[in-house]
Amino acid sequence: MDCLFKPFSHSEAKMPHELLLSTYSSSSSSSGHETPRSSVSALRAGQAQKDTSSTCHQDGSETSRYAESETNCSISKKLQTAVVQEKVYDIHADEKQITRTLHKLWVEEKLCDVILSVDNTQFKVHRVVLVAYSGYFYDHFITSETSSAVSELPLSKIPLAKTRSEVMRKMLQGIYSAKITLDSFCVEDMLATASFLRISAVIGACQSFLCDTLSLDNGINYLRIANHYKLEDLLEHAYKLICANFTVVSKQHQFNELDYREILSIVQRQDVIVTSEIEIFRTVVSWLEHEKPKRAKHTGSLMKYVRFPMMTKDELVDRVECCDLVSESSELNDYVREAIRFHLLPFRRSILQTARTVPRSQAMTEVIVTCGGGSTEENGRSASSIYYHDINGERWKPFAGMPEPRHYHAATTLGNYIYVAGGATGKSGRNTSRKAWRYDPYGEIWLRIANLLEPRQTFQIEPLDDRLYAVGGRNDENSALHSVERYNPSTNAWSWMASTSTPRSHVALAAFGGRLYAAGGLENDAISCRVERFNPVTSQWEIRCPLPQPRFAGTLCSACDYLWLIGGYKMDHNGRARSFTPLASIEVYSPESDQWTNVDIPDHLIKTVEILAEKGNEIKDSKKKSDHQAANNHSTKSTCCVIRDRLFFMGGLTEFGVHCVILSGIIPNFAESYVHRGILGVNTATKPDLDLYPVHFEGAACTVARLYKEPRFKF
Repeated sequence: MDCLFKPFSHSEAKMPHELLLSTYSSSSSSSGHETPRSSVSALRAGQAQKDTSSTCHQDGSETSRYAESETNCSISKKLQTAVVQEKVYDIHADEKQITRTLHKLWVEEKLCDVILSVDNTQFKVHRVVLVAYSGYFYDHFITSETSSAVSELPLSKIPLAKTRSEVMRKMLQGIYSAKITLDSFCVEDMLATASFLRISAVIGACQSFLCDTLSLDNGINYLRIANHYKLEDLLEHAYKLICANFTVVSKQHQFNELDYREILSIVQRQDVIVTSEIEIFRTVVSWLEHEKPKRAKHTGSLMKYVRFPMMTKDELVDRVECCDLVSESSELNDYVREAIRFHLLPFRRSILQTARTVPRSQAMTEVIVTCGGGSTEENGRSASSIYYHDINGERWKPFAGMPEPRHYHAATTLGNYIYVAGGATGKSGRNTSRKAWRYDPYGEIWLRIANLLEPRQTFQIEPLDDRLYAVGGRNDENSALHSVERYNPSTNAWSWMASTSTPRSHVALAAFGGRLYAAGGLENDAISCRVERFNPVTSQWEIRCPLPQPRFAGTLCSACDYLWLIGGYKMDHNGRARSFTPLASIEVYSPESDQWTNVDIPDHLIKTVEILAEKGNEIKDSKKKSDHQAANNHSTKSTCCVIRDRLFFMGGLTEFGVHCVILSGIIPNFAESYVHRGILGVNTATKPDLDLYPVHFEGAACTVARLYKEPRFKF
């Protein structure tokens, strides 16, 4: 019987695939799987062959063929719009199994297509493995001009002259097994070979081995290795080891073999531990004289980083000035003279600060320093104690003791020296003082400086352009002052400056942008909303935008390009004379736009708050809180400081805890347009409290200082 064969047309050939796709898509809609394109192609071919064979009719009926064709065309038209869908899936390969397989192939020398020739020893390896691990072989096989010719060879032979066979064997073993064995005898050769072949995995292993075996005996050698091969982690480890043991390492004979870059990096570092800076000087002199004709040109650049002001006067005179290098180098001579001036002019040290006046230390930290204050207990006395707190620490610690107890005084920091001035020493704010001191946190020494021109308390002092400004306050007669004094460390003298427009005590003071801002205050019986700005160029005060609400006894701080007015009192409108209510809000001032914006601290955050801005949200109205709640939740007559955009305020009449306001989160969305409209989104979150202050107090003074060592003072 004849068999009729009818070839499929293009549309008919697609039918099985389209039909399968339609069926699979409907069933996979619930399972979430899609048919891969490669599977569709295979199914199309198989189904086409099956359908082709089915068209061989033995009866030769034209009617049957016509009916089948009509049916197929009908189905094809319905499925013409089907879309092939495609998704990508991760294949979770067993990396260990792949490594084991490659290692087995290498050991058995199967499928190898490259021979590495080292010291007459041949290693059969796989080209793809070399290309994957080595930048050198990648260039050789892929990007070089000879790559096409090399790839056509059945077995390429590559000679390597810059290594040894034992090293190459260990390296290949490590590459194929993902584990490499290193020891002190081969690590340098291994590092050299890995660097030449640019095999980063082996270089990293070598660096880890060197870091783990670093010691005083090999520190200098490892430092030179790290510099040669640019091993950053090893370099830092070596420098830290040398700096921590400088007295020992600097006496080793290899130390004078260091090159200029290495000795320069050491003397520049902050973390060099020495009993005296004279050790650094003597080490540099020894290095220079080791090859004096060649190294003399580096005298000035190296001595620039020797901290001569940190030496004693005897060391400068007896051991530095007599050195021949001082007379031979004009730069060194200038540095020595600078140090002598630093010692001869003690009152000026706060304004003679340079990189050479910073003590070397491995643990510099910024701390809150709070001094003095009056006890909130009945018949309490003024305190002379000073405590400090590292914001990352756990508790307040003794810092120093003031020469005299006092409260309602002022304190600030200039050149990391702490200045304390004025205040009251008696009960009920009597015995207002003119005395002033300066404290050196590193030397732990008090220096009595010139007295204020006028006794004052309930005032603040602020540094501006290497000068200290004391503004307002009150005297023993309880009268507010409008006078302003300026202290010049160069002359150790106070001088009168232009007075503020009105007399004010408890005025908030802060410097910003080369200007001095004074906000609010108590004008005898009236609370002020006045804001003034002092221009040191014209020596005049300029009136600025007033406070939205009159307040006094607040604290003004500069941070994140804004001024922040915290706490204080407002007038209590209950008909009673001199009745005040503590404020729980923060006023934020933009010097650029001369505008104030009010931010209320949420009720549920008593001691510690974090405020984050979200653009477009209106400030929540917290004026519903009662005066009693405000008095219980927020301290008054507290003291305040800023560390790394974090505003800390402490103490006061109602609280002796520590409050923290995080300012940095506010700034990104704190645009001027939102300041003008009075819009600031507030999102709050609690943070762990700092330890409570050791005593209840009011009228204390607070500032920020850098500590380079643990204070020795004990109460």
